[in-house]
Amino acid sequence: MEIALATGKFSAGVFDSNETFRGQTLTPERTVSCLELEFYSEDGGVTYLGDVACPIRAGYMLRALPNETRHSKLPLKTDYLKTEDDGGVAAEAIRALPRYSRIPDGVDPAKAIREILAAANAGDELLAGARFLQFLSQLRAGVKRASQLDRYTEERRRSGISRAIDFMETHYMESVSLGDIAASANFTPIYFHGLFRRAIGKTPFEYLSDVRMEEAKRILITEPVSIGEVAERCGFCSQSYFNTVFHRTFGITPGAYRRQELERYLKEDGK
Repeated sequence: MEIALATGKFSAGVFDSNETFRGQTLTPERTVSCLELEFYSEDGGVTYLGDVACPIRAGYMLRALPNETRHSKLPLKTDYLKTEDDGGVAAEAIRALPRYSRIPDGVDPAKAIREILAAANAGDELLAGARFLQFLSQLRAGVKRASQLDRYTEERRRSGISRAIDFMETHYMESVSLGDIAASANFTPIYFHGLFRRAIGKTPFEYLSDVRMEEAKRILITEPVSIGEVAERCGFCSQSYFNTVFHRTFGITPGAYRRQELERYLKEDGK
């Protein structure tokens, strides 16, 4: 249902494609003529803003601007608000919203729109307008809070990964567990494992192994110690396991690598 408020300057309502486009799977393309906000109440198809696909998912919101083209793969059920782009505070608030995002926590579009419609049905356009502006204010504040939280969360993730890398590069010679590494970043092991892999492209243990292998190479070519001591100093519980990992990583055994680098050094020194 749609009710025009304040002499057509804004409107609010609920749209259900099962009522308007019964039996259809795709809406015709249209050009947006005003500022539009949609708040999806149920999972559905996909709505398009130009070439940008936005999944219709419960708990998400979409903002469309004048002259953008739109069409949707159905079904689609949404609460909505529309207003003319008159350059006023309402238009400014809507334009500042993200194109597609989660509805902020603590914001209830369905309740707000019911209250707007109730005031309009009672003939109180002034109250309807006040509720409309109040909701936009709540929505803008909620989006700002969510954005600040996202920035905080992202910074916490980056900081945690950085601390974990520092921990591994400092404690590579010790026997450390995933729990130890995750604790250095203040994350749970399972969450940290996935986060680290997405950010770095390797698991924590793959990164730790790389650190150990690089240190092993350094020791092998700069210090006259046994292979067993190299293994111990690089955090391996046995020389045989160290040999296996080194060969798997570089395609050569530690002893052969040491001889190869020594021969290269002597050959270059002879020149």
